[in-house]
Amino acid sequence: MGRDMAEKLTDRKRRSVVEAAVKEFQRRGFDNTSMDQIAATAGVSKRTVYNHFSGKEDLFAVIIERIAELADVIPEFEFESKKSAESQLRAIGDNIFAAIGEPEFQDLARVVLSRLMNAPHASGALEKTTNAITMQLTQWFADAKNAGMLNVPRPKVASSQFIGMLMEYEFWPRLIGVNKQVHQVSPKTYVRDCARVIVNAYGPES
Repeated sequence: MGRDMAEKLTDRKRRSVVEAAVKEFQRRGFDNTSMDQIAATAGVSKRTVYNHFSGKEDLFAVIIERIAELADVIPEFEFESKKSAESQLRAIGDNIFAAIGEPEFQDLARVVLSRLMNAPHASGALEKTTNAITMQLTQWFADAKNAGMLNVPRPKVASSQFIGMLMEYEFWPRLIGVNKQVHQVSPKTYVRDCARVIVNAYGPES
């Protein structure tokens, strides 16, 4: 077996272990899952699992990293004075939806949130990922205010309000398997309405 093939096989085994950990953490919970169970689900030996990961905490850290990678696909955005605030917010919302609506993102989020319920101290690992989007959107609102396009007294609050509305449709209900009335409208229509609510609430004073 050539070196490249061996490396590819190693990568596949590592990926299968992570996928098995996600399945088992979802099924049994973090504390009730053993490395033996993860190895069995992955179809590899326990020794193989430990060749890649020192334990469950190590696997959990990799899951956090993967969530960060998926969140990184959201294109960076900056305020553009030549475009309307509503059209910019709609584009931002559509891009956030595209990331958090992915089945893999939802599966990983279930594992992370169930873990954080019993181990709040682990939330620090996720803070960097969640803060990045909020900080970027907060800056967008500050720039819109400075340009006179929106009257936003507290940009960070406006950022949390917009993200909160998005999460209410595409994240929280789906995370717990609930079909809400808002799902009777399409994602694009929902994002459009959210953007309009924000613009109406923070429109410049005449």
